[in-house]
Amino acid sequence: MAKISFLISTNRPYDTCAKRVIDGIEQQGLLDNNEVIVCSNDPIQDNRIVNIEDTLKTNGTLGFNQAAKASNGDILVVLCDDHEVLVNTNIENIFNNDIFKDRKYKILTMATHTDALRPAYLGPIPEYPETYMDLGNYIFHPKFNLKSSFFPDNYLSYFLYMNNEEVVQTKDIILYSYQNEVQQHNNQYFDECLDIYMDLLTNLKSGDPYVS
Repeated sequence: MAKISFLISTNRPYDTCAKRVIDGIEQQGLLDNNEVIVCSNDPIQDNRIVNIEDTLKTNGTLGFNQAAKASNGDILVVLCDDHEVLVNTNIENIFNNDIFKDRKYKILTMATHTDALRPAYLGPIPEYPETYMDLGNYIFHPKFNLKSSFFPDNYLSYFLYMNNEEVVQTKDIILYSYQNEVQQHNNQYFDECLDIYMDLLTNLKSGDPYVS
């Protein structure tokens, strides 16, 4: 069994996007005893990864859920295909502190270089299997079923808040965006995703399951 499963969801050219992320992981020596699961529309030939087909064809958010279901790691690390990652610690030990001693959900958010390492509410890292199973075997809520990444991470953060486990950010893992190099900002489906987000927020009560 792999210790860490790096999860990537992508629908863009592999060589210019997700491969760049994986090259960086390999250069840091993070592939030993770990695995990379890539969920994509098109087949990818790379012996460093486990490639699974995006059967839902929505890309983005729900691709991570599909990748998670195919994973074998003790820790799941969610990575975008347009952010390089720098790991400054032993990921296996990242949850071994008093903050998570009595927490049900062992989830961290990664710092991003572009926000000057200010607190962010993006990029969750659920620990498997306890947290993953407690979330109903989902990382992101399946109602975010559009070809967009707006708000599913915000909803996960709100769910944690409602369960008295506010988001914890680590600066031991830093994301460096190259988003502007591969795609201009796209607000498509923003309003639709906002409607989904607000509907979930309106109905969520403390103690409710993540996915009912």
